[in-house]
This record gives sequence, C-alpha cells and structure tokens, in this order.
Amino acid sequence: MTTWRILRRPCRAFGLLLLVILSVLVLRRLGWRSLISPWLRHRRVGLHTNGQNFMLEDSTFWIFGGSVHYFRVPKAYWWDRLLKMKACGLNTLTTYVPWNLHEPQRGKFDFSGNLDLEAFVLMAAEIGLWVILRPGPYICSEIDLGGLPSWLLQDSDMRLRTTYKGFTEAVDLYFDHLMSRVVPLQYKHGGPIIAVQVENEYGSYNKDPAYMPYIKKALEDRGIVELLLTSDNKDGLSKGVIHGVLATINLQSQHELQLLTTFLSSVQRVQPKMVMEYWTGWFDSWGGPHNILDSSEVLQTVSAIIDAGSSINLYMFHGGTNFGFINGAMHFHEYKSDVTSYDYDAVLTEAGDYTDKYNKLREFFGSISGGPLPPPPGLLPKTVYEPVRPTLYLSLWDALQYMEEPCPVCLFYIQPVNSEKPVNMENLPINNGNGQSFGYILYETTIDSSGVLSGLVRDRGQVFVNTVSVGFLDYKRRKISIPLIQGYTILRILVENCGRVNYGDNIDDQRKAPQQAMRLIAVRWVMEAHWREVESQKPIGGRRDMENHCSELGSWMPLTVRFDWKYLSE
Repeated sequence: MTTWRILRRPCRAFGLLLLVILSVLVLRRLGWRSLISPWLRHRRVGLHTNGQNFMLEDSTFWIFGGSVHYFRVPKAYWWDRLLKMKACGLNTLTTYVPWNLHEPQRGKFDFSGNLDLEAFVLMAAEIGLWVILRPGPYICSEIDLGGLPSWLLQDSDMRLRTTYKGFTEAVDLYFDHLMSRVVPLQYKHGGPIIAVQVENEYGSYNKDPAYMPYIKKALEDRGIVELLLTSDNKDGLSKGVIHGVLATINLQSQHELQLLTTFLSSVQRVQPKMVMEYWTGWFDSWGGPHNILDSSEVLQTVSAIIDAGSSINLYMFHGGTNFGFINGAMHFHEYKSDVTSYDYDAVLTEAGDYTDKYNKLREFFGSISGGPLPPPPGLLPKTVYEPVRPTLYLSLWDALQYMEEPCPVCLFYIQPVNSEKPVNMENLPINNGNGQSFGYILYETTIDSSGVLSGLVRDRGQVFVNTVSVGFLDYKRRKISIPLIQGYTILRILVENCGRVNYGDNIDDQRKAPQQAMRLIAVRWVMEAHWREVESQKPIGGRRDMENHCSELGSWMPLTVRFDWKYLSE
C-alpha cells in the first residue's frame, strides 16, 4: 500500500501538468477575452466627464438620483423602497455611511442587520440602480455628531475634521476596514458604485486646508478608482473645491441654482454640473413645526435643474427614521434637537407610501426617460395596534438598589463611578473604555444646605432633591432653586444627551454632562457670586471670597442608564 502511494504521486503531478498545458492551448485558441463576462469586459473607464457631459463608458449619462439611508430603514423594507425609486424613473441611489454606527467601539465594527452596507448596495444593483457612495468620514445627515463616533471626544484636544493626529489615525483605521468592503463593489470591479464623495460640505467648515487632500488620498490609497466628487451648499462652495475632484452643489431654490452654477462654471470651466442634494423637504426639530415643501414647487425646481443641463439627486427620496437616539441637533442661535422621525417631507413618506411629489416626479422623469417605466409596487400592508397600558413598572429610584447586580436585559453589571467632578458621557470608564454614546446619566452628590444651583448642562438635566423633582436645567435655564430639606439630602441630576450637533463649527464641544463651572450658592447670603469667562479664559468678575459660602458640588457619582440604540433594535 505504501509503495502504491509513492508511485502514484508522480503520476498525479504529471496529470496536473498536462491539464495546465492543455488549458493554455485551449484558451489561446478561443481567445482570453471571450471567457470574460461581457458585463466586466466593457467596464474600462466608468463614469467620467467629457466637456459638459457625464459619460458612462462611451455613452452620455444623466444622473437621476435619490437618497435613501439604509441605517434609517428596516432591512425588510429596503427592496420595497428601491423598487419604488426605480419605478419613479431614477437610475442612481445615493447613501451616506455612518461611522458612529459602524464602529461604536474602537476597532469593533458592525455591518450586520440594518447596517449591512454591502447587502444594500448589491440589492440596488439587482434592481438596476447605480450607486453614489458618500462615506464621509463626516456625513452631517442630521445624525449624532454628523456620523463621527463620540469616543473621539475622549481626547480633550481633539480637533474633528482636521489633520490632527488623533483624528487621522482613527480615520485611517476605519477606512482600512470600510474600503476593504467598498472596493469590490465599485463599477470597475463589477459592482454598481460609479462615484464616491470626498467628505461632506467641508467648505462651510474649512478649518484645515490640508484635510480634504488627505481624505482624497486616503480613499485613493485604499483602492477607490471611481469618479470622486465634493458636495457643498452656498455657504461653502467657494472654499470646498479641491484639485482633481468634481465639485457639486446642494440647494433648494431656483435662485440658488443660478448663483451656484454660475460660480461652478467660473471655477471648473467646462465640466458637467450636478446638484448632489436637491432638498425635497427639510428635517424637523423638537418644538418646531413639521416642514413642508409644496409638490408643485418641487416639480418646477427639478425641471429647472435638468433644463439647466444639470444632473440631480433628490435628497431625500425616502427619509426613514432616526432609530433610538441617533438623531443630531443644530446649535447656532439656540440649541435645537432633531426629532425621531426623518420623514423630511420626502418623495416617499416615512412609512414608504406614495405622495403627490412621487406622482408628479414619476410623470416628469417618465417623459424624459425614453421608454416606459416599471409599474410602481403596491403599498405594504399596515396594522393598527390596540393601545398598550403597562400594569407593572419599576421606577428609576427603585432600580438603583439593583445596580450592583447584572442587568437582566444586557447582562452587564451597572456600577457607579466616583469622581470629584462630573465626568462627561464620552469619558465614562465603561464599554471597554469607549464611554457612552447615547442616552442618560444620573449624577448625584450630597448637600447640606439649600440654595440656587447654577450652571450649564448639556443638553438637559432633570434636577431632583432625593427623589422629588424640582425642575430642569438646559441651555436657556441655567439656575434653579434647591429647597431646604431636613436630614440627609441627595442632589441628583439626570442628564440627557438630546443629540450632538451635526453641522456647524462647534462639533468639538459636544461632550455631554453638567459643566465644570456648576455651583450651589447658599441662599442665606444676599450677595451672589457671578463668574464669566472670555476667550482668553481669564475671569473678569469678582468673587466675594468665602462670605457667600459658594460651595462647589463635591463628590459626584454618575450612574449610566444604558438606553443605547443597539439594544433597542435587537
């Protein structure tokens, strides 16, 4: 038996060699190119520019796009939404990629379930849609911190969206992982991705001239070979253009269209024009009205954009939902948190239903498509649920006694963190050192007098004396009276992260907690200490020494209440 095996091995090797030789002869006879899929054989150039036209290979190509964010739509509904996009006469899907959801902890990536980017892109290809990918790393998108992970803010010197070493090192590691998934999905590799956007609206931020060239190189070094684009609104277009990248514009009115296209022509000369974001509606803020844009105005503006020779992307085609606590916020003159719904008054409703905008746009795109459109799919069934009235509940105060025991939901031990000063949400020593991204924190300390509690809380703090609510603190309300209570008194502040700012130049200051300057002023003295700071960080107000018995809040004990989106979605 042993001898037979020794003799058999040379025969096997000879047979393999003969097979290779015959294969080479056959391939030469038939021609190598005949064995390459026609789908790949004709993919040489991809989407490119030729004068004022986009070209896909050798054919003039108009981009009729629509935005749908996979992370805002349940995976079970992706097919329905993309079919409706195709039936509306659009040919290209655009989507952002949220870094904060894909890398909730440093080095731990999640591309499963609703975050399965590859499945979403391939589904678009199956339906017959091209894809423009917008991978950031910053995406704005009315999502918490513009899609940047909150653990970046653990670095007190962090400068987001710059070439600051702490930021670029994190971006490099993220792009290493993300682009390994994206590269095979590119057009020249047989996938549907025909273009990739470099960052997002950086012209309106513009804090580091070296940053955008760095992002461009980071994409190219990792294998991105398709057409690169930038995207800017009227506030940043003049500063957002970079060499070797096609600039596109974001707008809502025909007046802006004329101004921005004129500027593009002066900068880019003869290049194709594209409105990367035509805002079909707008997002809503808590306490504000639901924003609505008339369907007739939408049709007129879309028609004007295309009549001007510009390609277009409808932002949003379908908005979806800010699940859990992923919503962002705006903070210019005042802080405004975005609502859970991302309906956006888009072409499809939050539930995926048709609107007047859909019907009018479908008729319009059908008239210029050169062929019949596929029929719109039927509406998905809806269910009306009976009201639910819980009969059993556990209050926060009752739950505190169990915090040394494992949580029955997530099986983690929830333990207090002791510190001399309030620790912000991002720097809590939890989640493998990554802090807390979303939700609530309970801060508590003992006090021995009544008084006026003053200070800034980001974003909202419900104030309790023992277990009795005495009011709240936020950006507008910065003082609250603390009543006199006999005996052992615990001052508690339940701080809520209502959403980190997603747009503007203050994204570096989004750490959530009671701020360090918080004071409890004893009421038995009339004089009250006032502290103000200027940009030099030097106090310009006087302090009445110790006469006013101004006592800093002492030993804080934050309890992390882990209402994280991940757990809500499971």
